[in-house]
Amino acid sequence: MASFASADTFELNFTASGFASVINNTSAPQDLVSGRITFEADALGAPVISISSVDLVIDGHVYQASDIGGEVFGPGYFFGAHVSDDHGISWGTDDFYMTTVPGIANFTYSSSNAFDGWSTAQLSAAVTQVPEPSAAAMTLAGLAGLAGFARRRRTLSVVTNKA
Repeated sequence: MASFASADTFELNFTASGFASVINNTSAPQDLVSGRITFEADALGAPVISISSVDLVIDGHVYQASDIGGEVFGPGYFFGAHVSDDHGISWGTDDFYMTTVPGIANFTYSSSNAFDGWSTAQLSAAVTQVPEPSAAAMTLAGLAGLAGFARRRRTLSVVTNKA
């Protein structure tokens, strides 16, 4: 018998600040970067199957899900733009990468508006599982059924006591 397992949905919420220049000693155009990446994997810590949505703007560049790649990196994840394929940054482009591994968490980005890159280890990142809509619907249906049963029982009790 075939099993039809579906991937779970996870959400990475992050905030990075305290950026320092990597090559040209310029000020970071954006010192607070925060966002959200929603992705699918078979389990937390399993390889990223797909990225379904992104809420991230850096120095005016709005990232789309198709701009981002992700993979398992030790006990955490690595996410970044597709500009550079070597887990690095292509200077002078709209590029970024971040690692969520405890102890070596990092966020680095570059901008097409300046030939520099900025990096920080001040990264707060949390990955949580997103509940499946069907599970929420089943819970609500169950609660509605219990409420209906309790009301019917109360109504029968009142009718029985009057008789």
